[in-house]
Amino acid sequence: MSVKETDYSINELAKRARVSVRTIRFYISEGLLPAPETRGRYAVYTDEYLDRLELIRRLKDSFLPLKEIRATVSALSWEEVQASLADLRKQDAQAQRIAMAGEKTSQGQRAGERRSSAAEYIAELLSSKPANRPLPPAQVNQPALIHLPGPAAGAEESWQRIHLALGLELHIHQPIHSSDQQKIEQIVRLAKKLFSS
Repeated sequence: MSVKETDYSINELAKRARVSVRTIRFYISEGLLPAPETRGRYAVYTDEYLDRLELIRRLKDSFLPLKEIRATVSALSWEEVQASLADLRKQDAQAQRIAMAGEKTSQGQRAGERRSSAAEYIAELLSSKPANRPLPPAQVNQPALIHLPGPAAGAEESWQRIHLALGLELHIHQPIHSSDQQKIEQIVRLAKKLFSS
């Protein structure tokens, strides 16, 4: 037995998706969402639009540009959108379990106490020993340049891949501005310090 889809007006869709009507119209005009079906004088939106809006939000939260989001989402069927969301929700649940386990075992943190700054959090991480063994120094921070197909046919993107620790890599889109190079080196040094014994 198939589940009947719910029909929404644009105002109902905006409320349920927690976006503005203007955002929905913009996404339709930019090709991130398909044009809605019309019934009489009114446009009708379905549950598929809710799922697509959630996937767009999640991709935006990952700092993916709208152009890439459009290329990704517009090529997906509704079933593929739902499968992608299920995977992302599973990852969120796993990350939440890990974070909760980390909070329970965190030293020096009383139940319910909040950290007042990111600096305190980093200081706490630096003072505690990591649970897993780091890679030997020879294998850490060995940059590798990888090439991935770009959105345009025949175009390639270059990425620098830096191994920071076991199961942890930093991927940097190339080329980067020289002013960002020092920041990346600081990130690598901090990560090496965090994951070294």
